[in-house]
Amino acid sequence: MAFIGVDLHTNSFTICRLEENGREEFSPYQLAACDLEQFCGSLDVDDEIAVEATGNSA
Repeated sequence: MAFIGVDLHTNSFTICRLEENGREEFSPYQLAACDLEQFCGSLDVDDEIAVEATGNSA
C-alpha cells in the first residue's frame, strides 16, 4: 500500500509516492497516453490517491 499525491500541470503531472515503510519517491510524467499507462501500471489495488483539484487543473 502507498499514498500517492498527484500534482497536475498543463502538459505533465508529478506524483509523490509514500510507501508504508516511509520511503518517498517523486516521479514526473507527461500528459501522454504512454505515460498515463505507465503510471496506472505502477499502482497496486490498495493504493490511496489524492489529486489536486483547482481551477487550473481542467
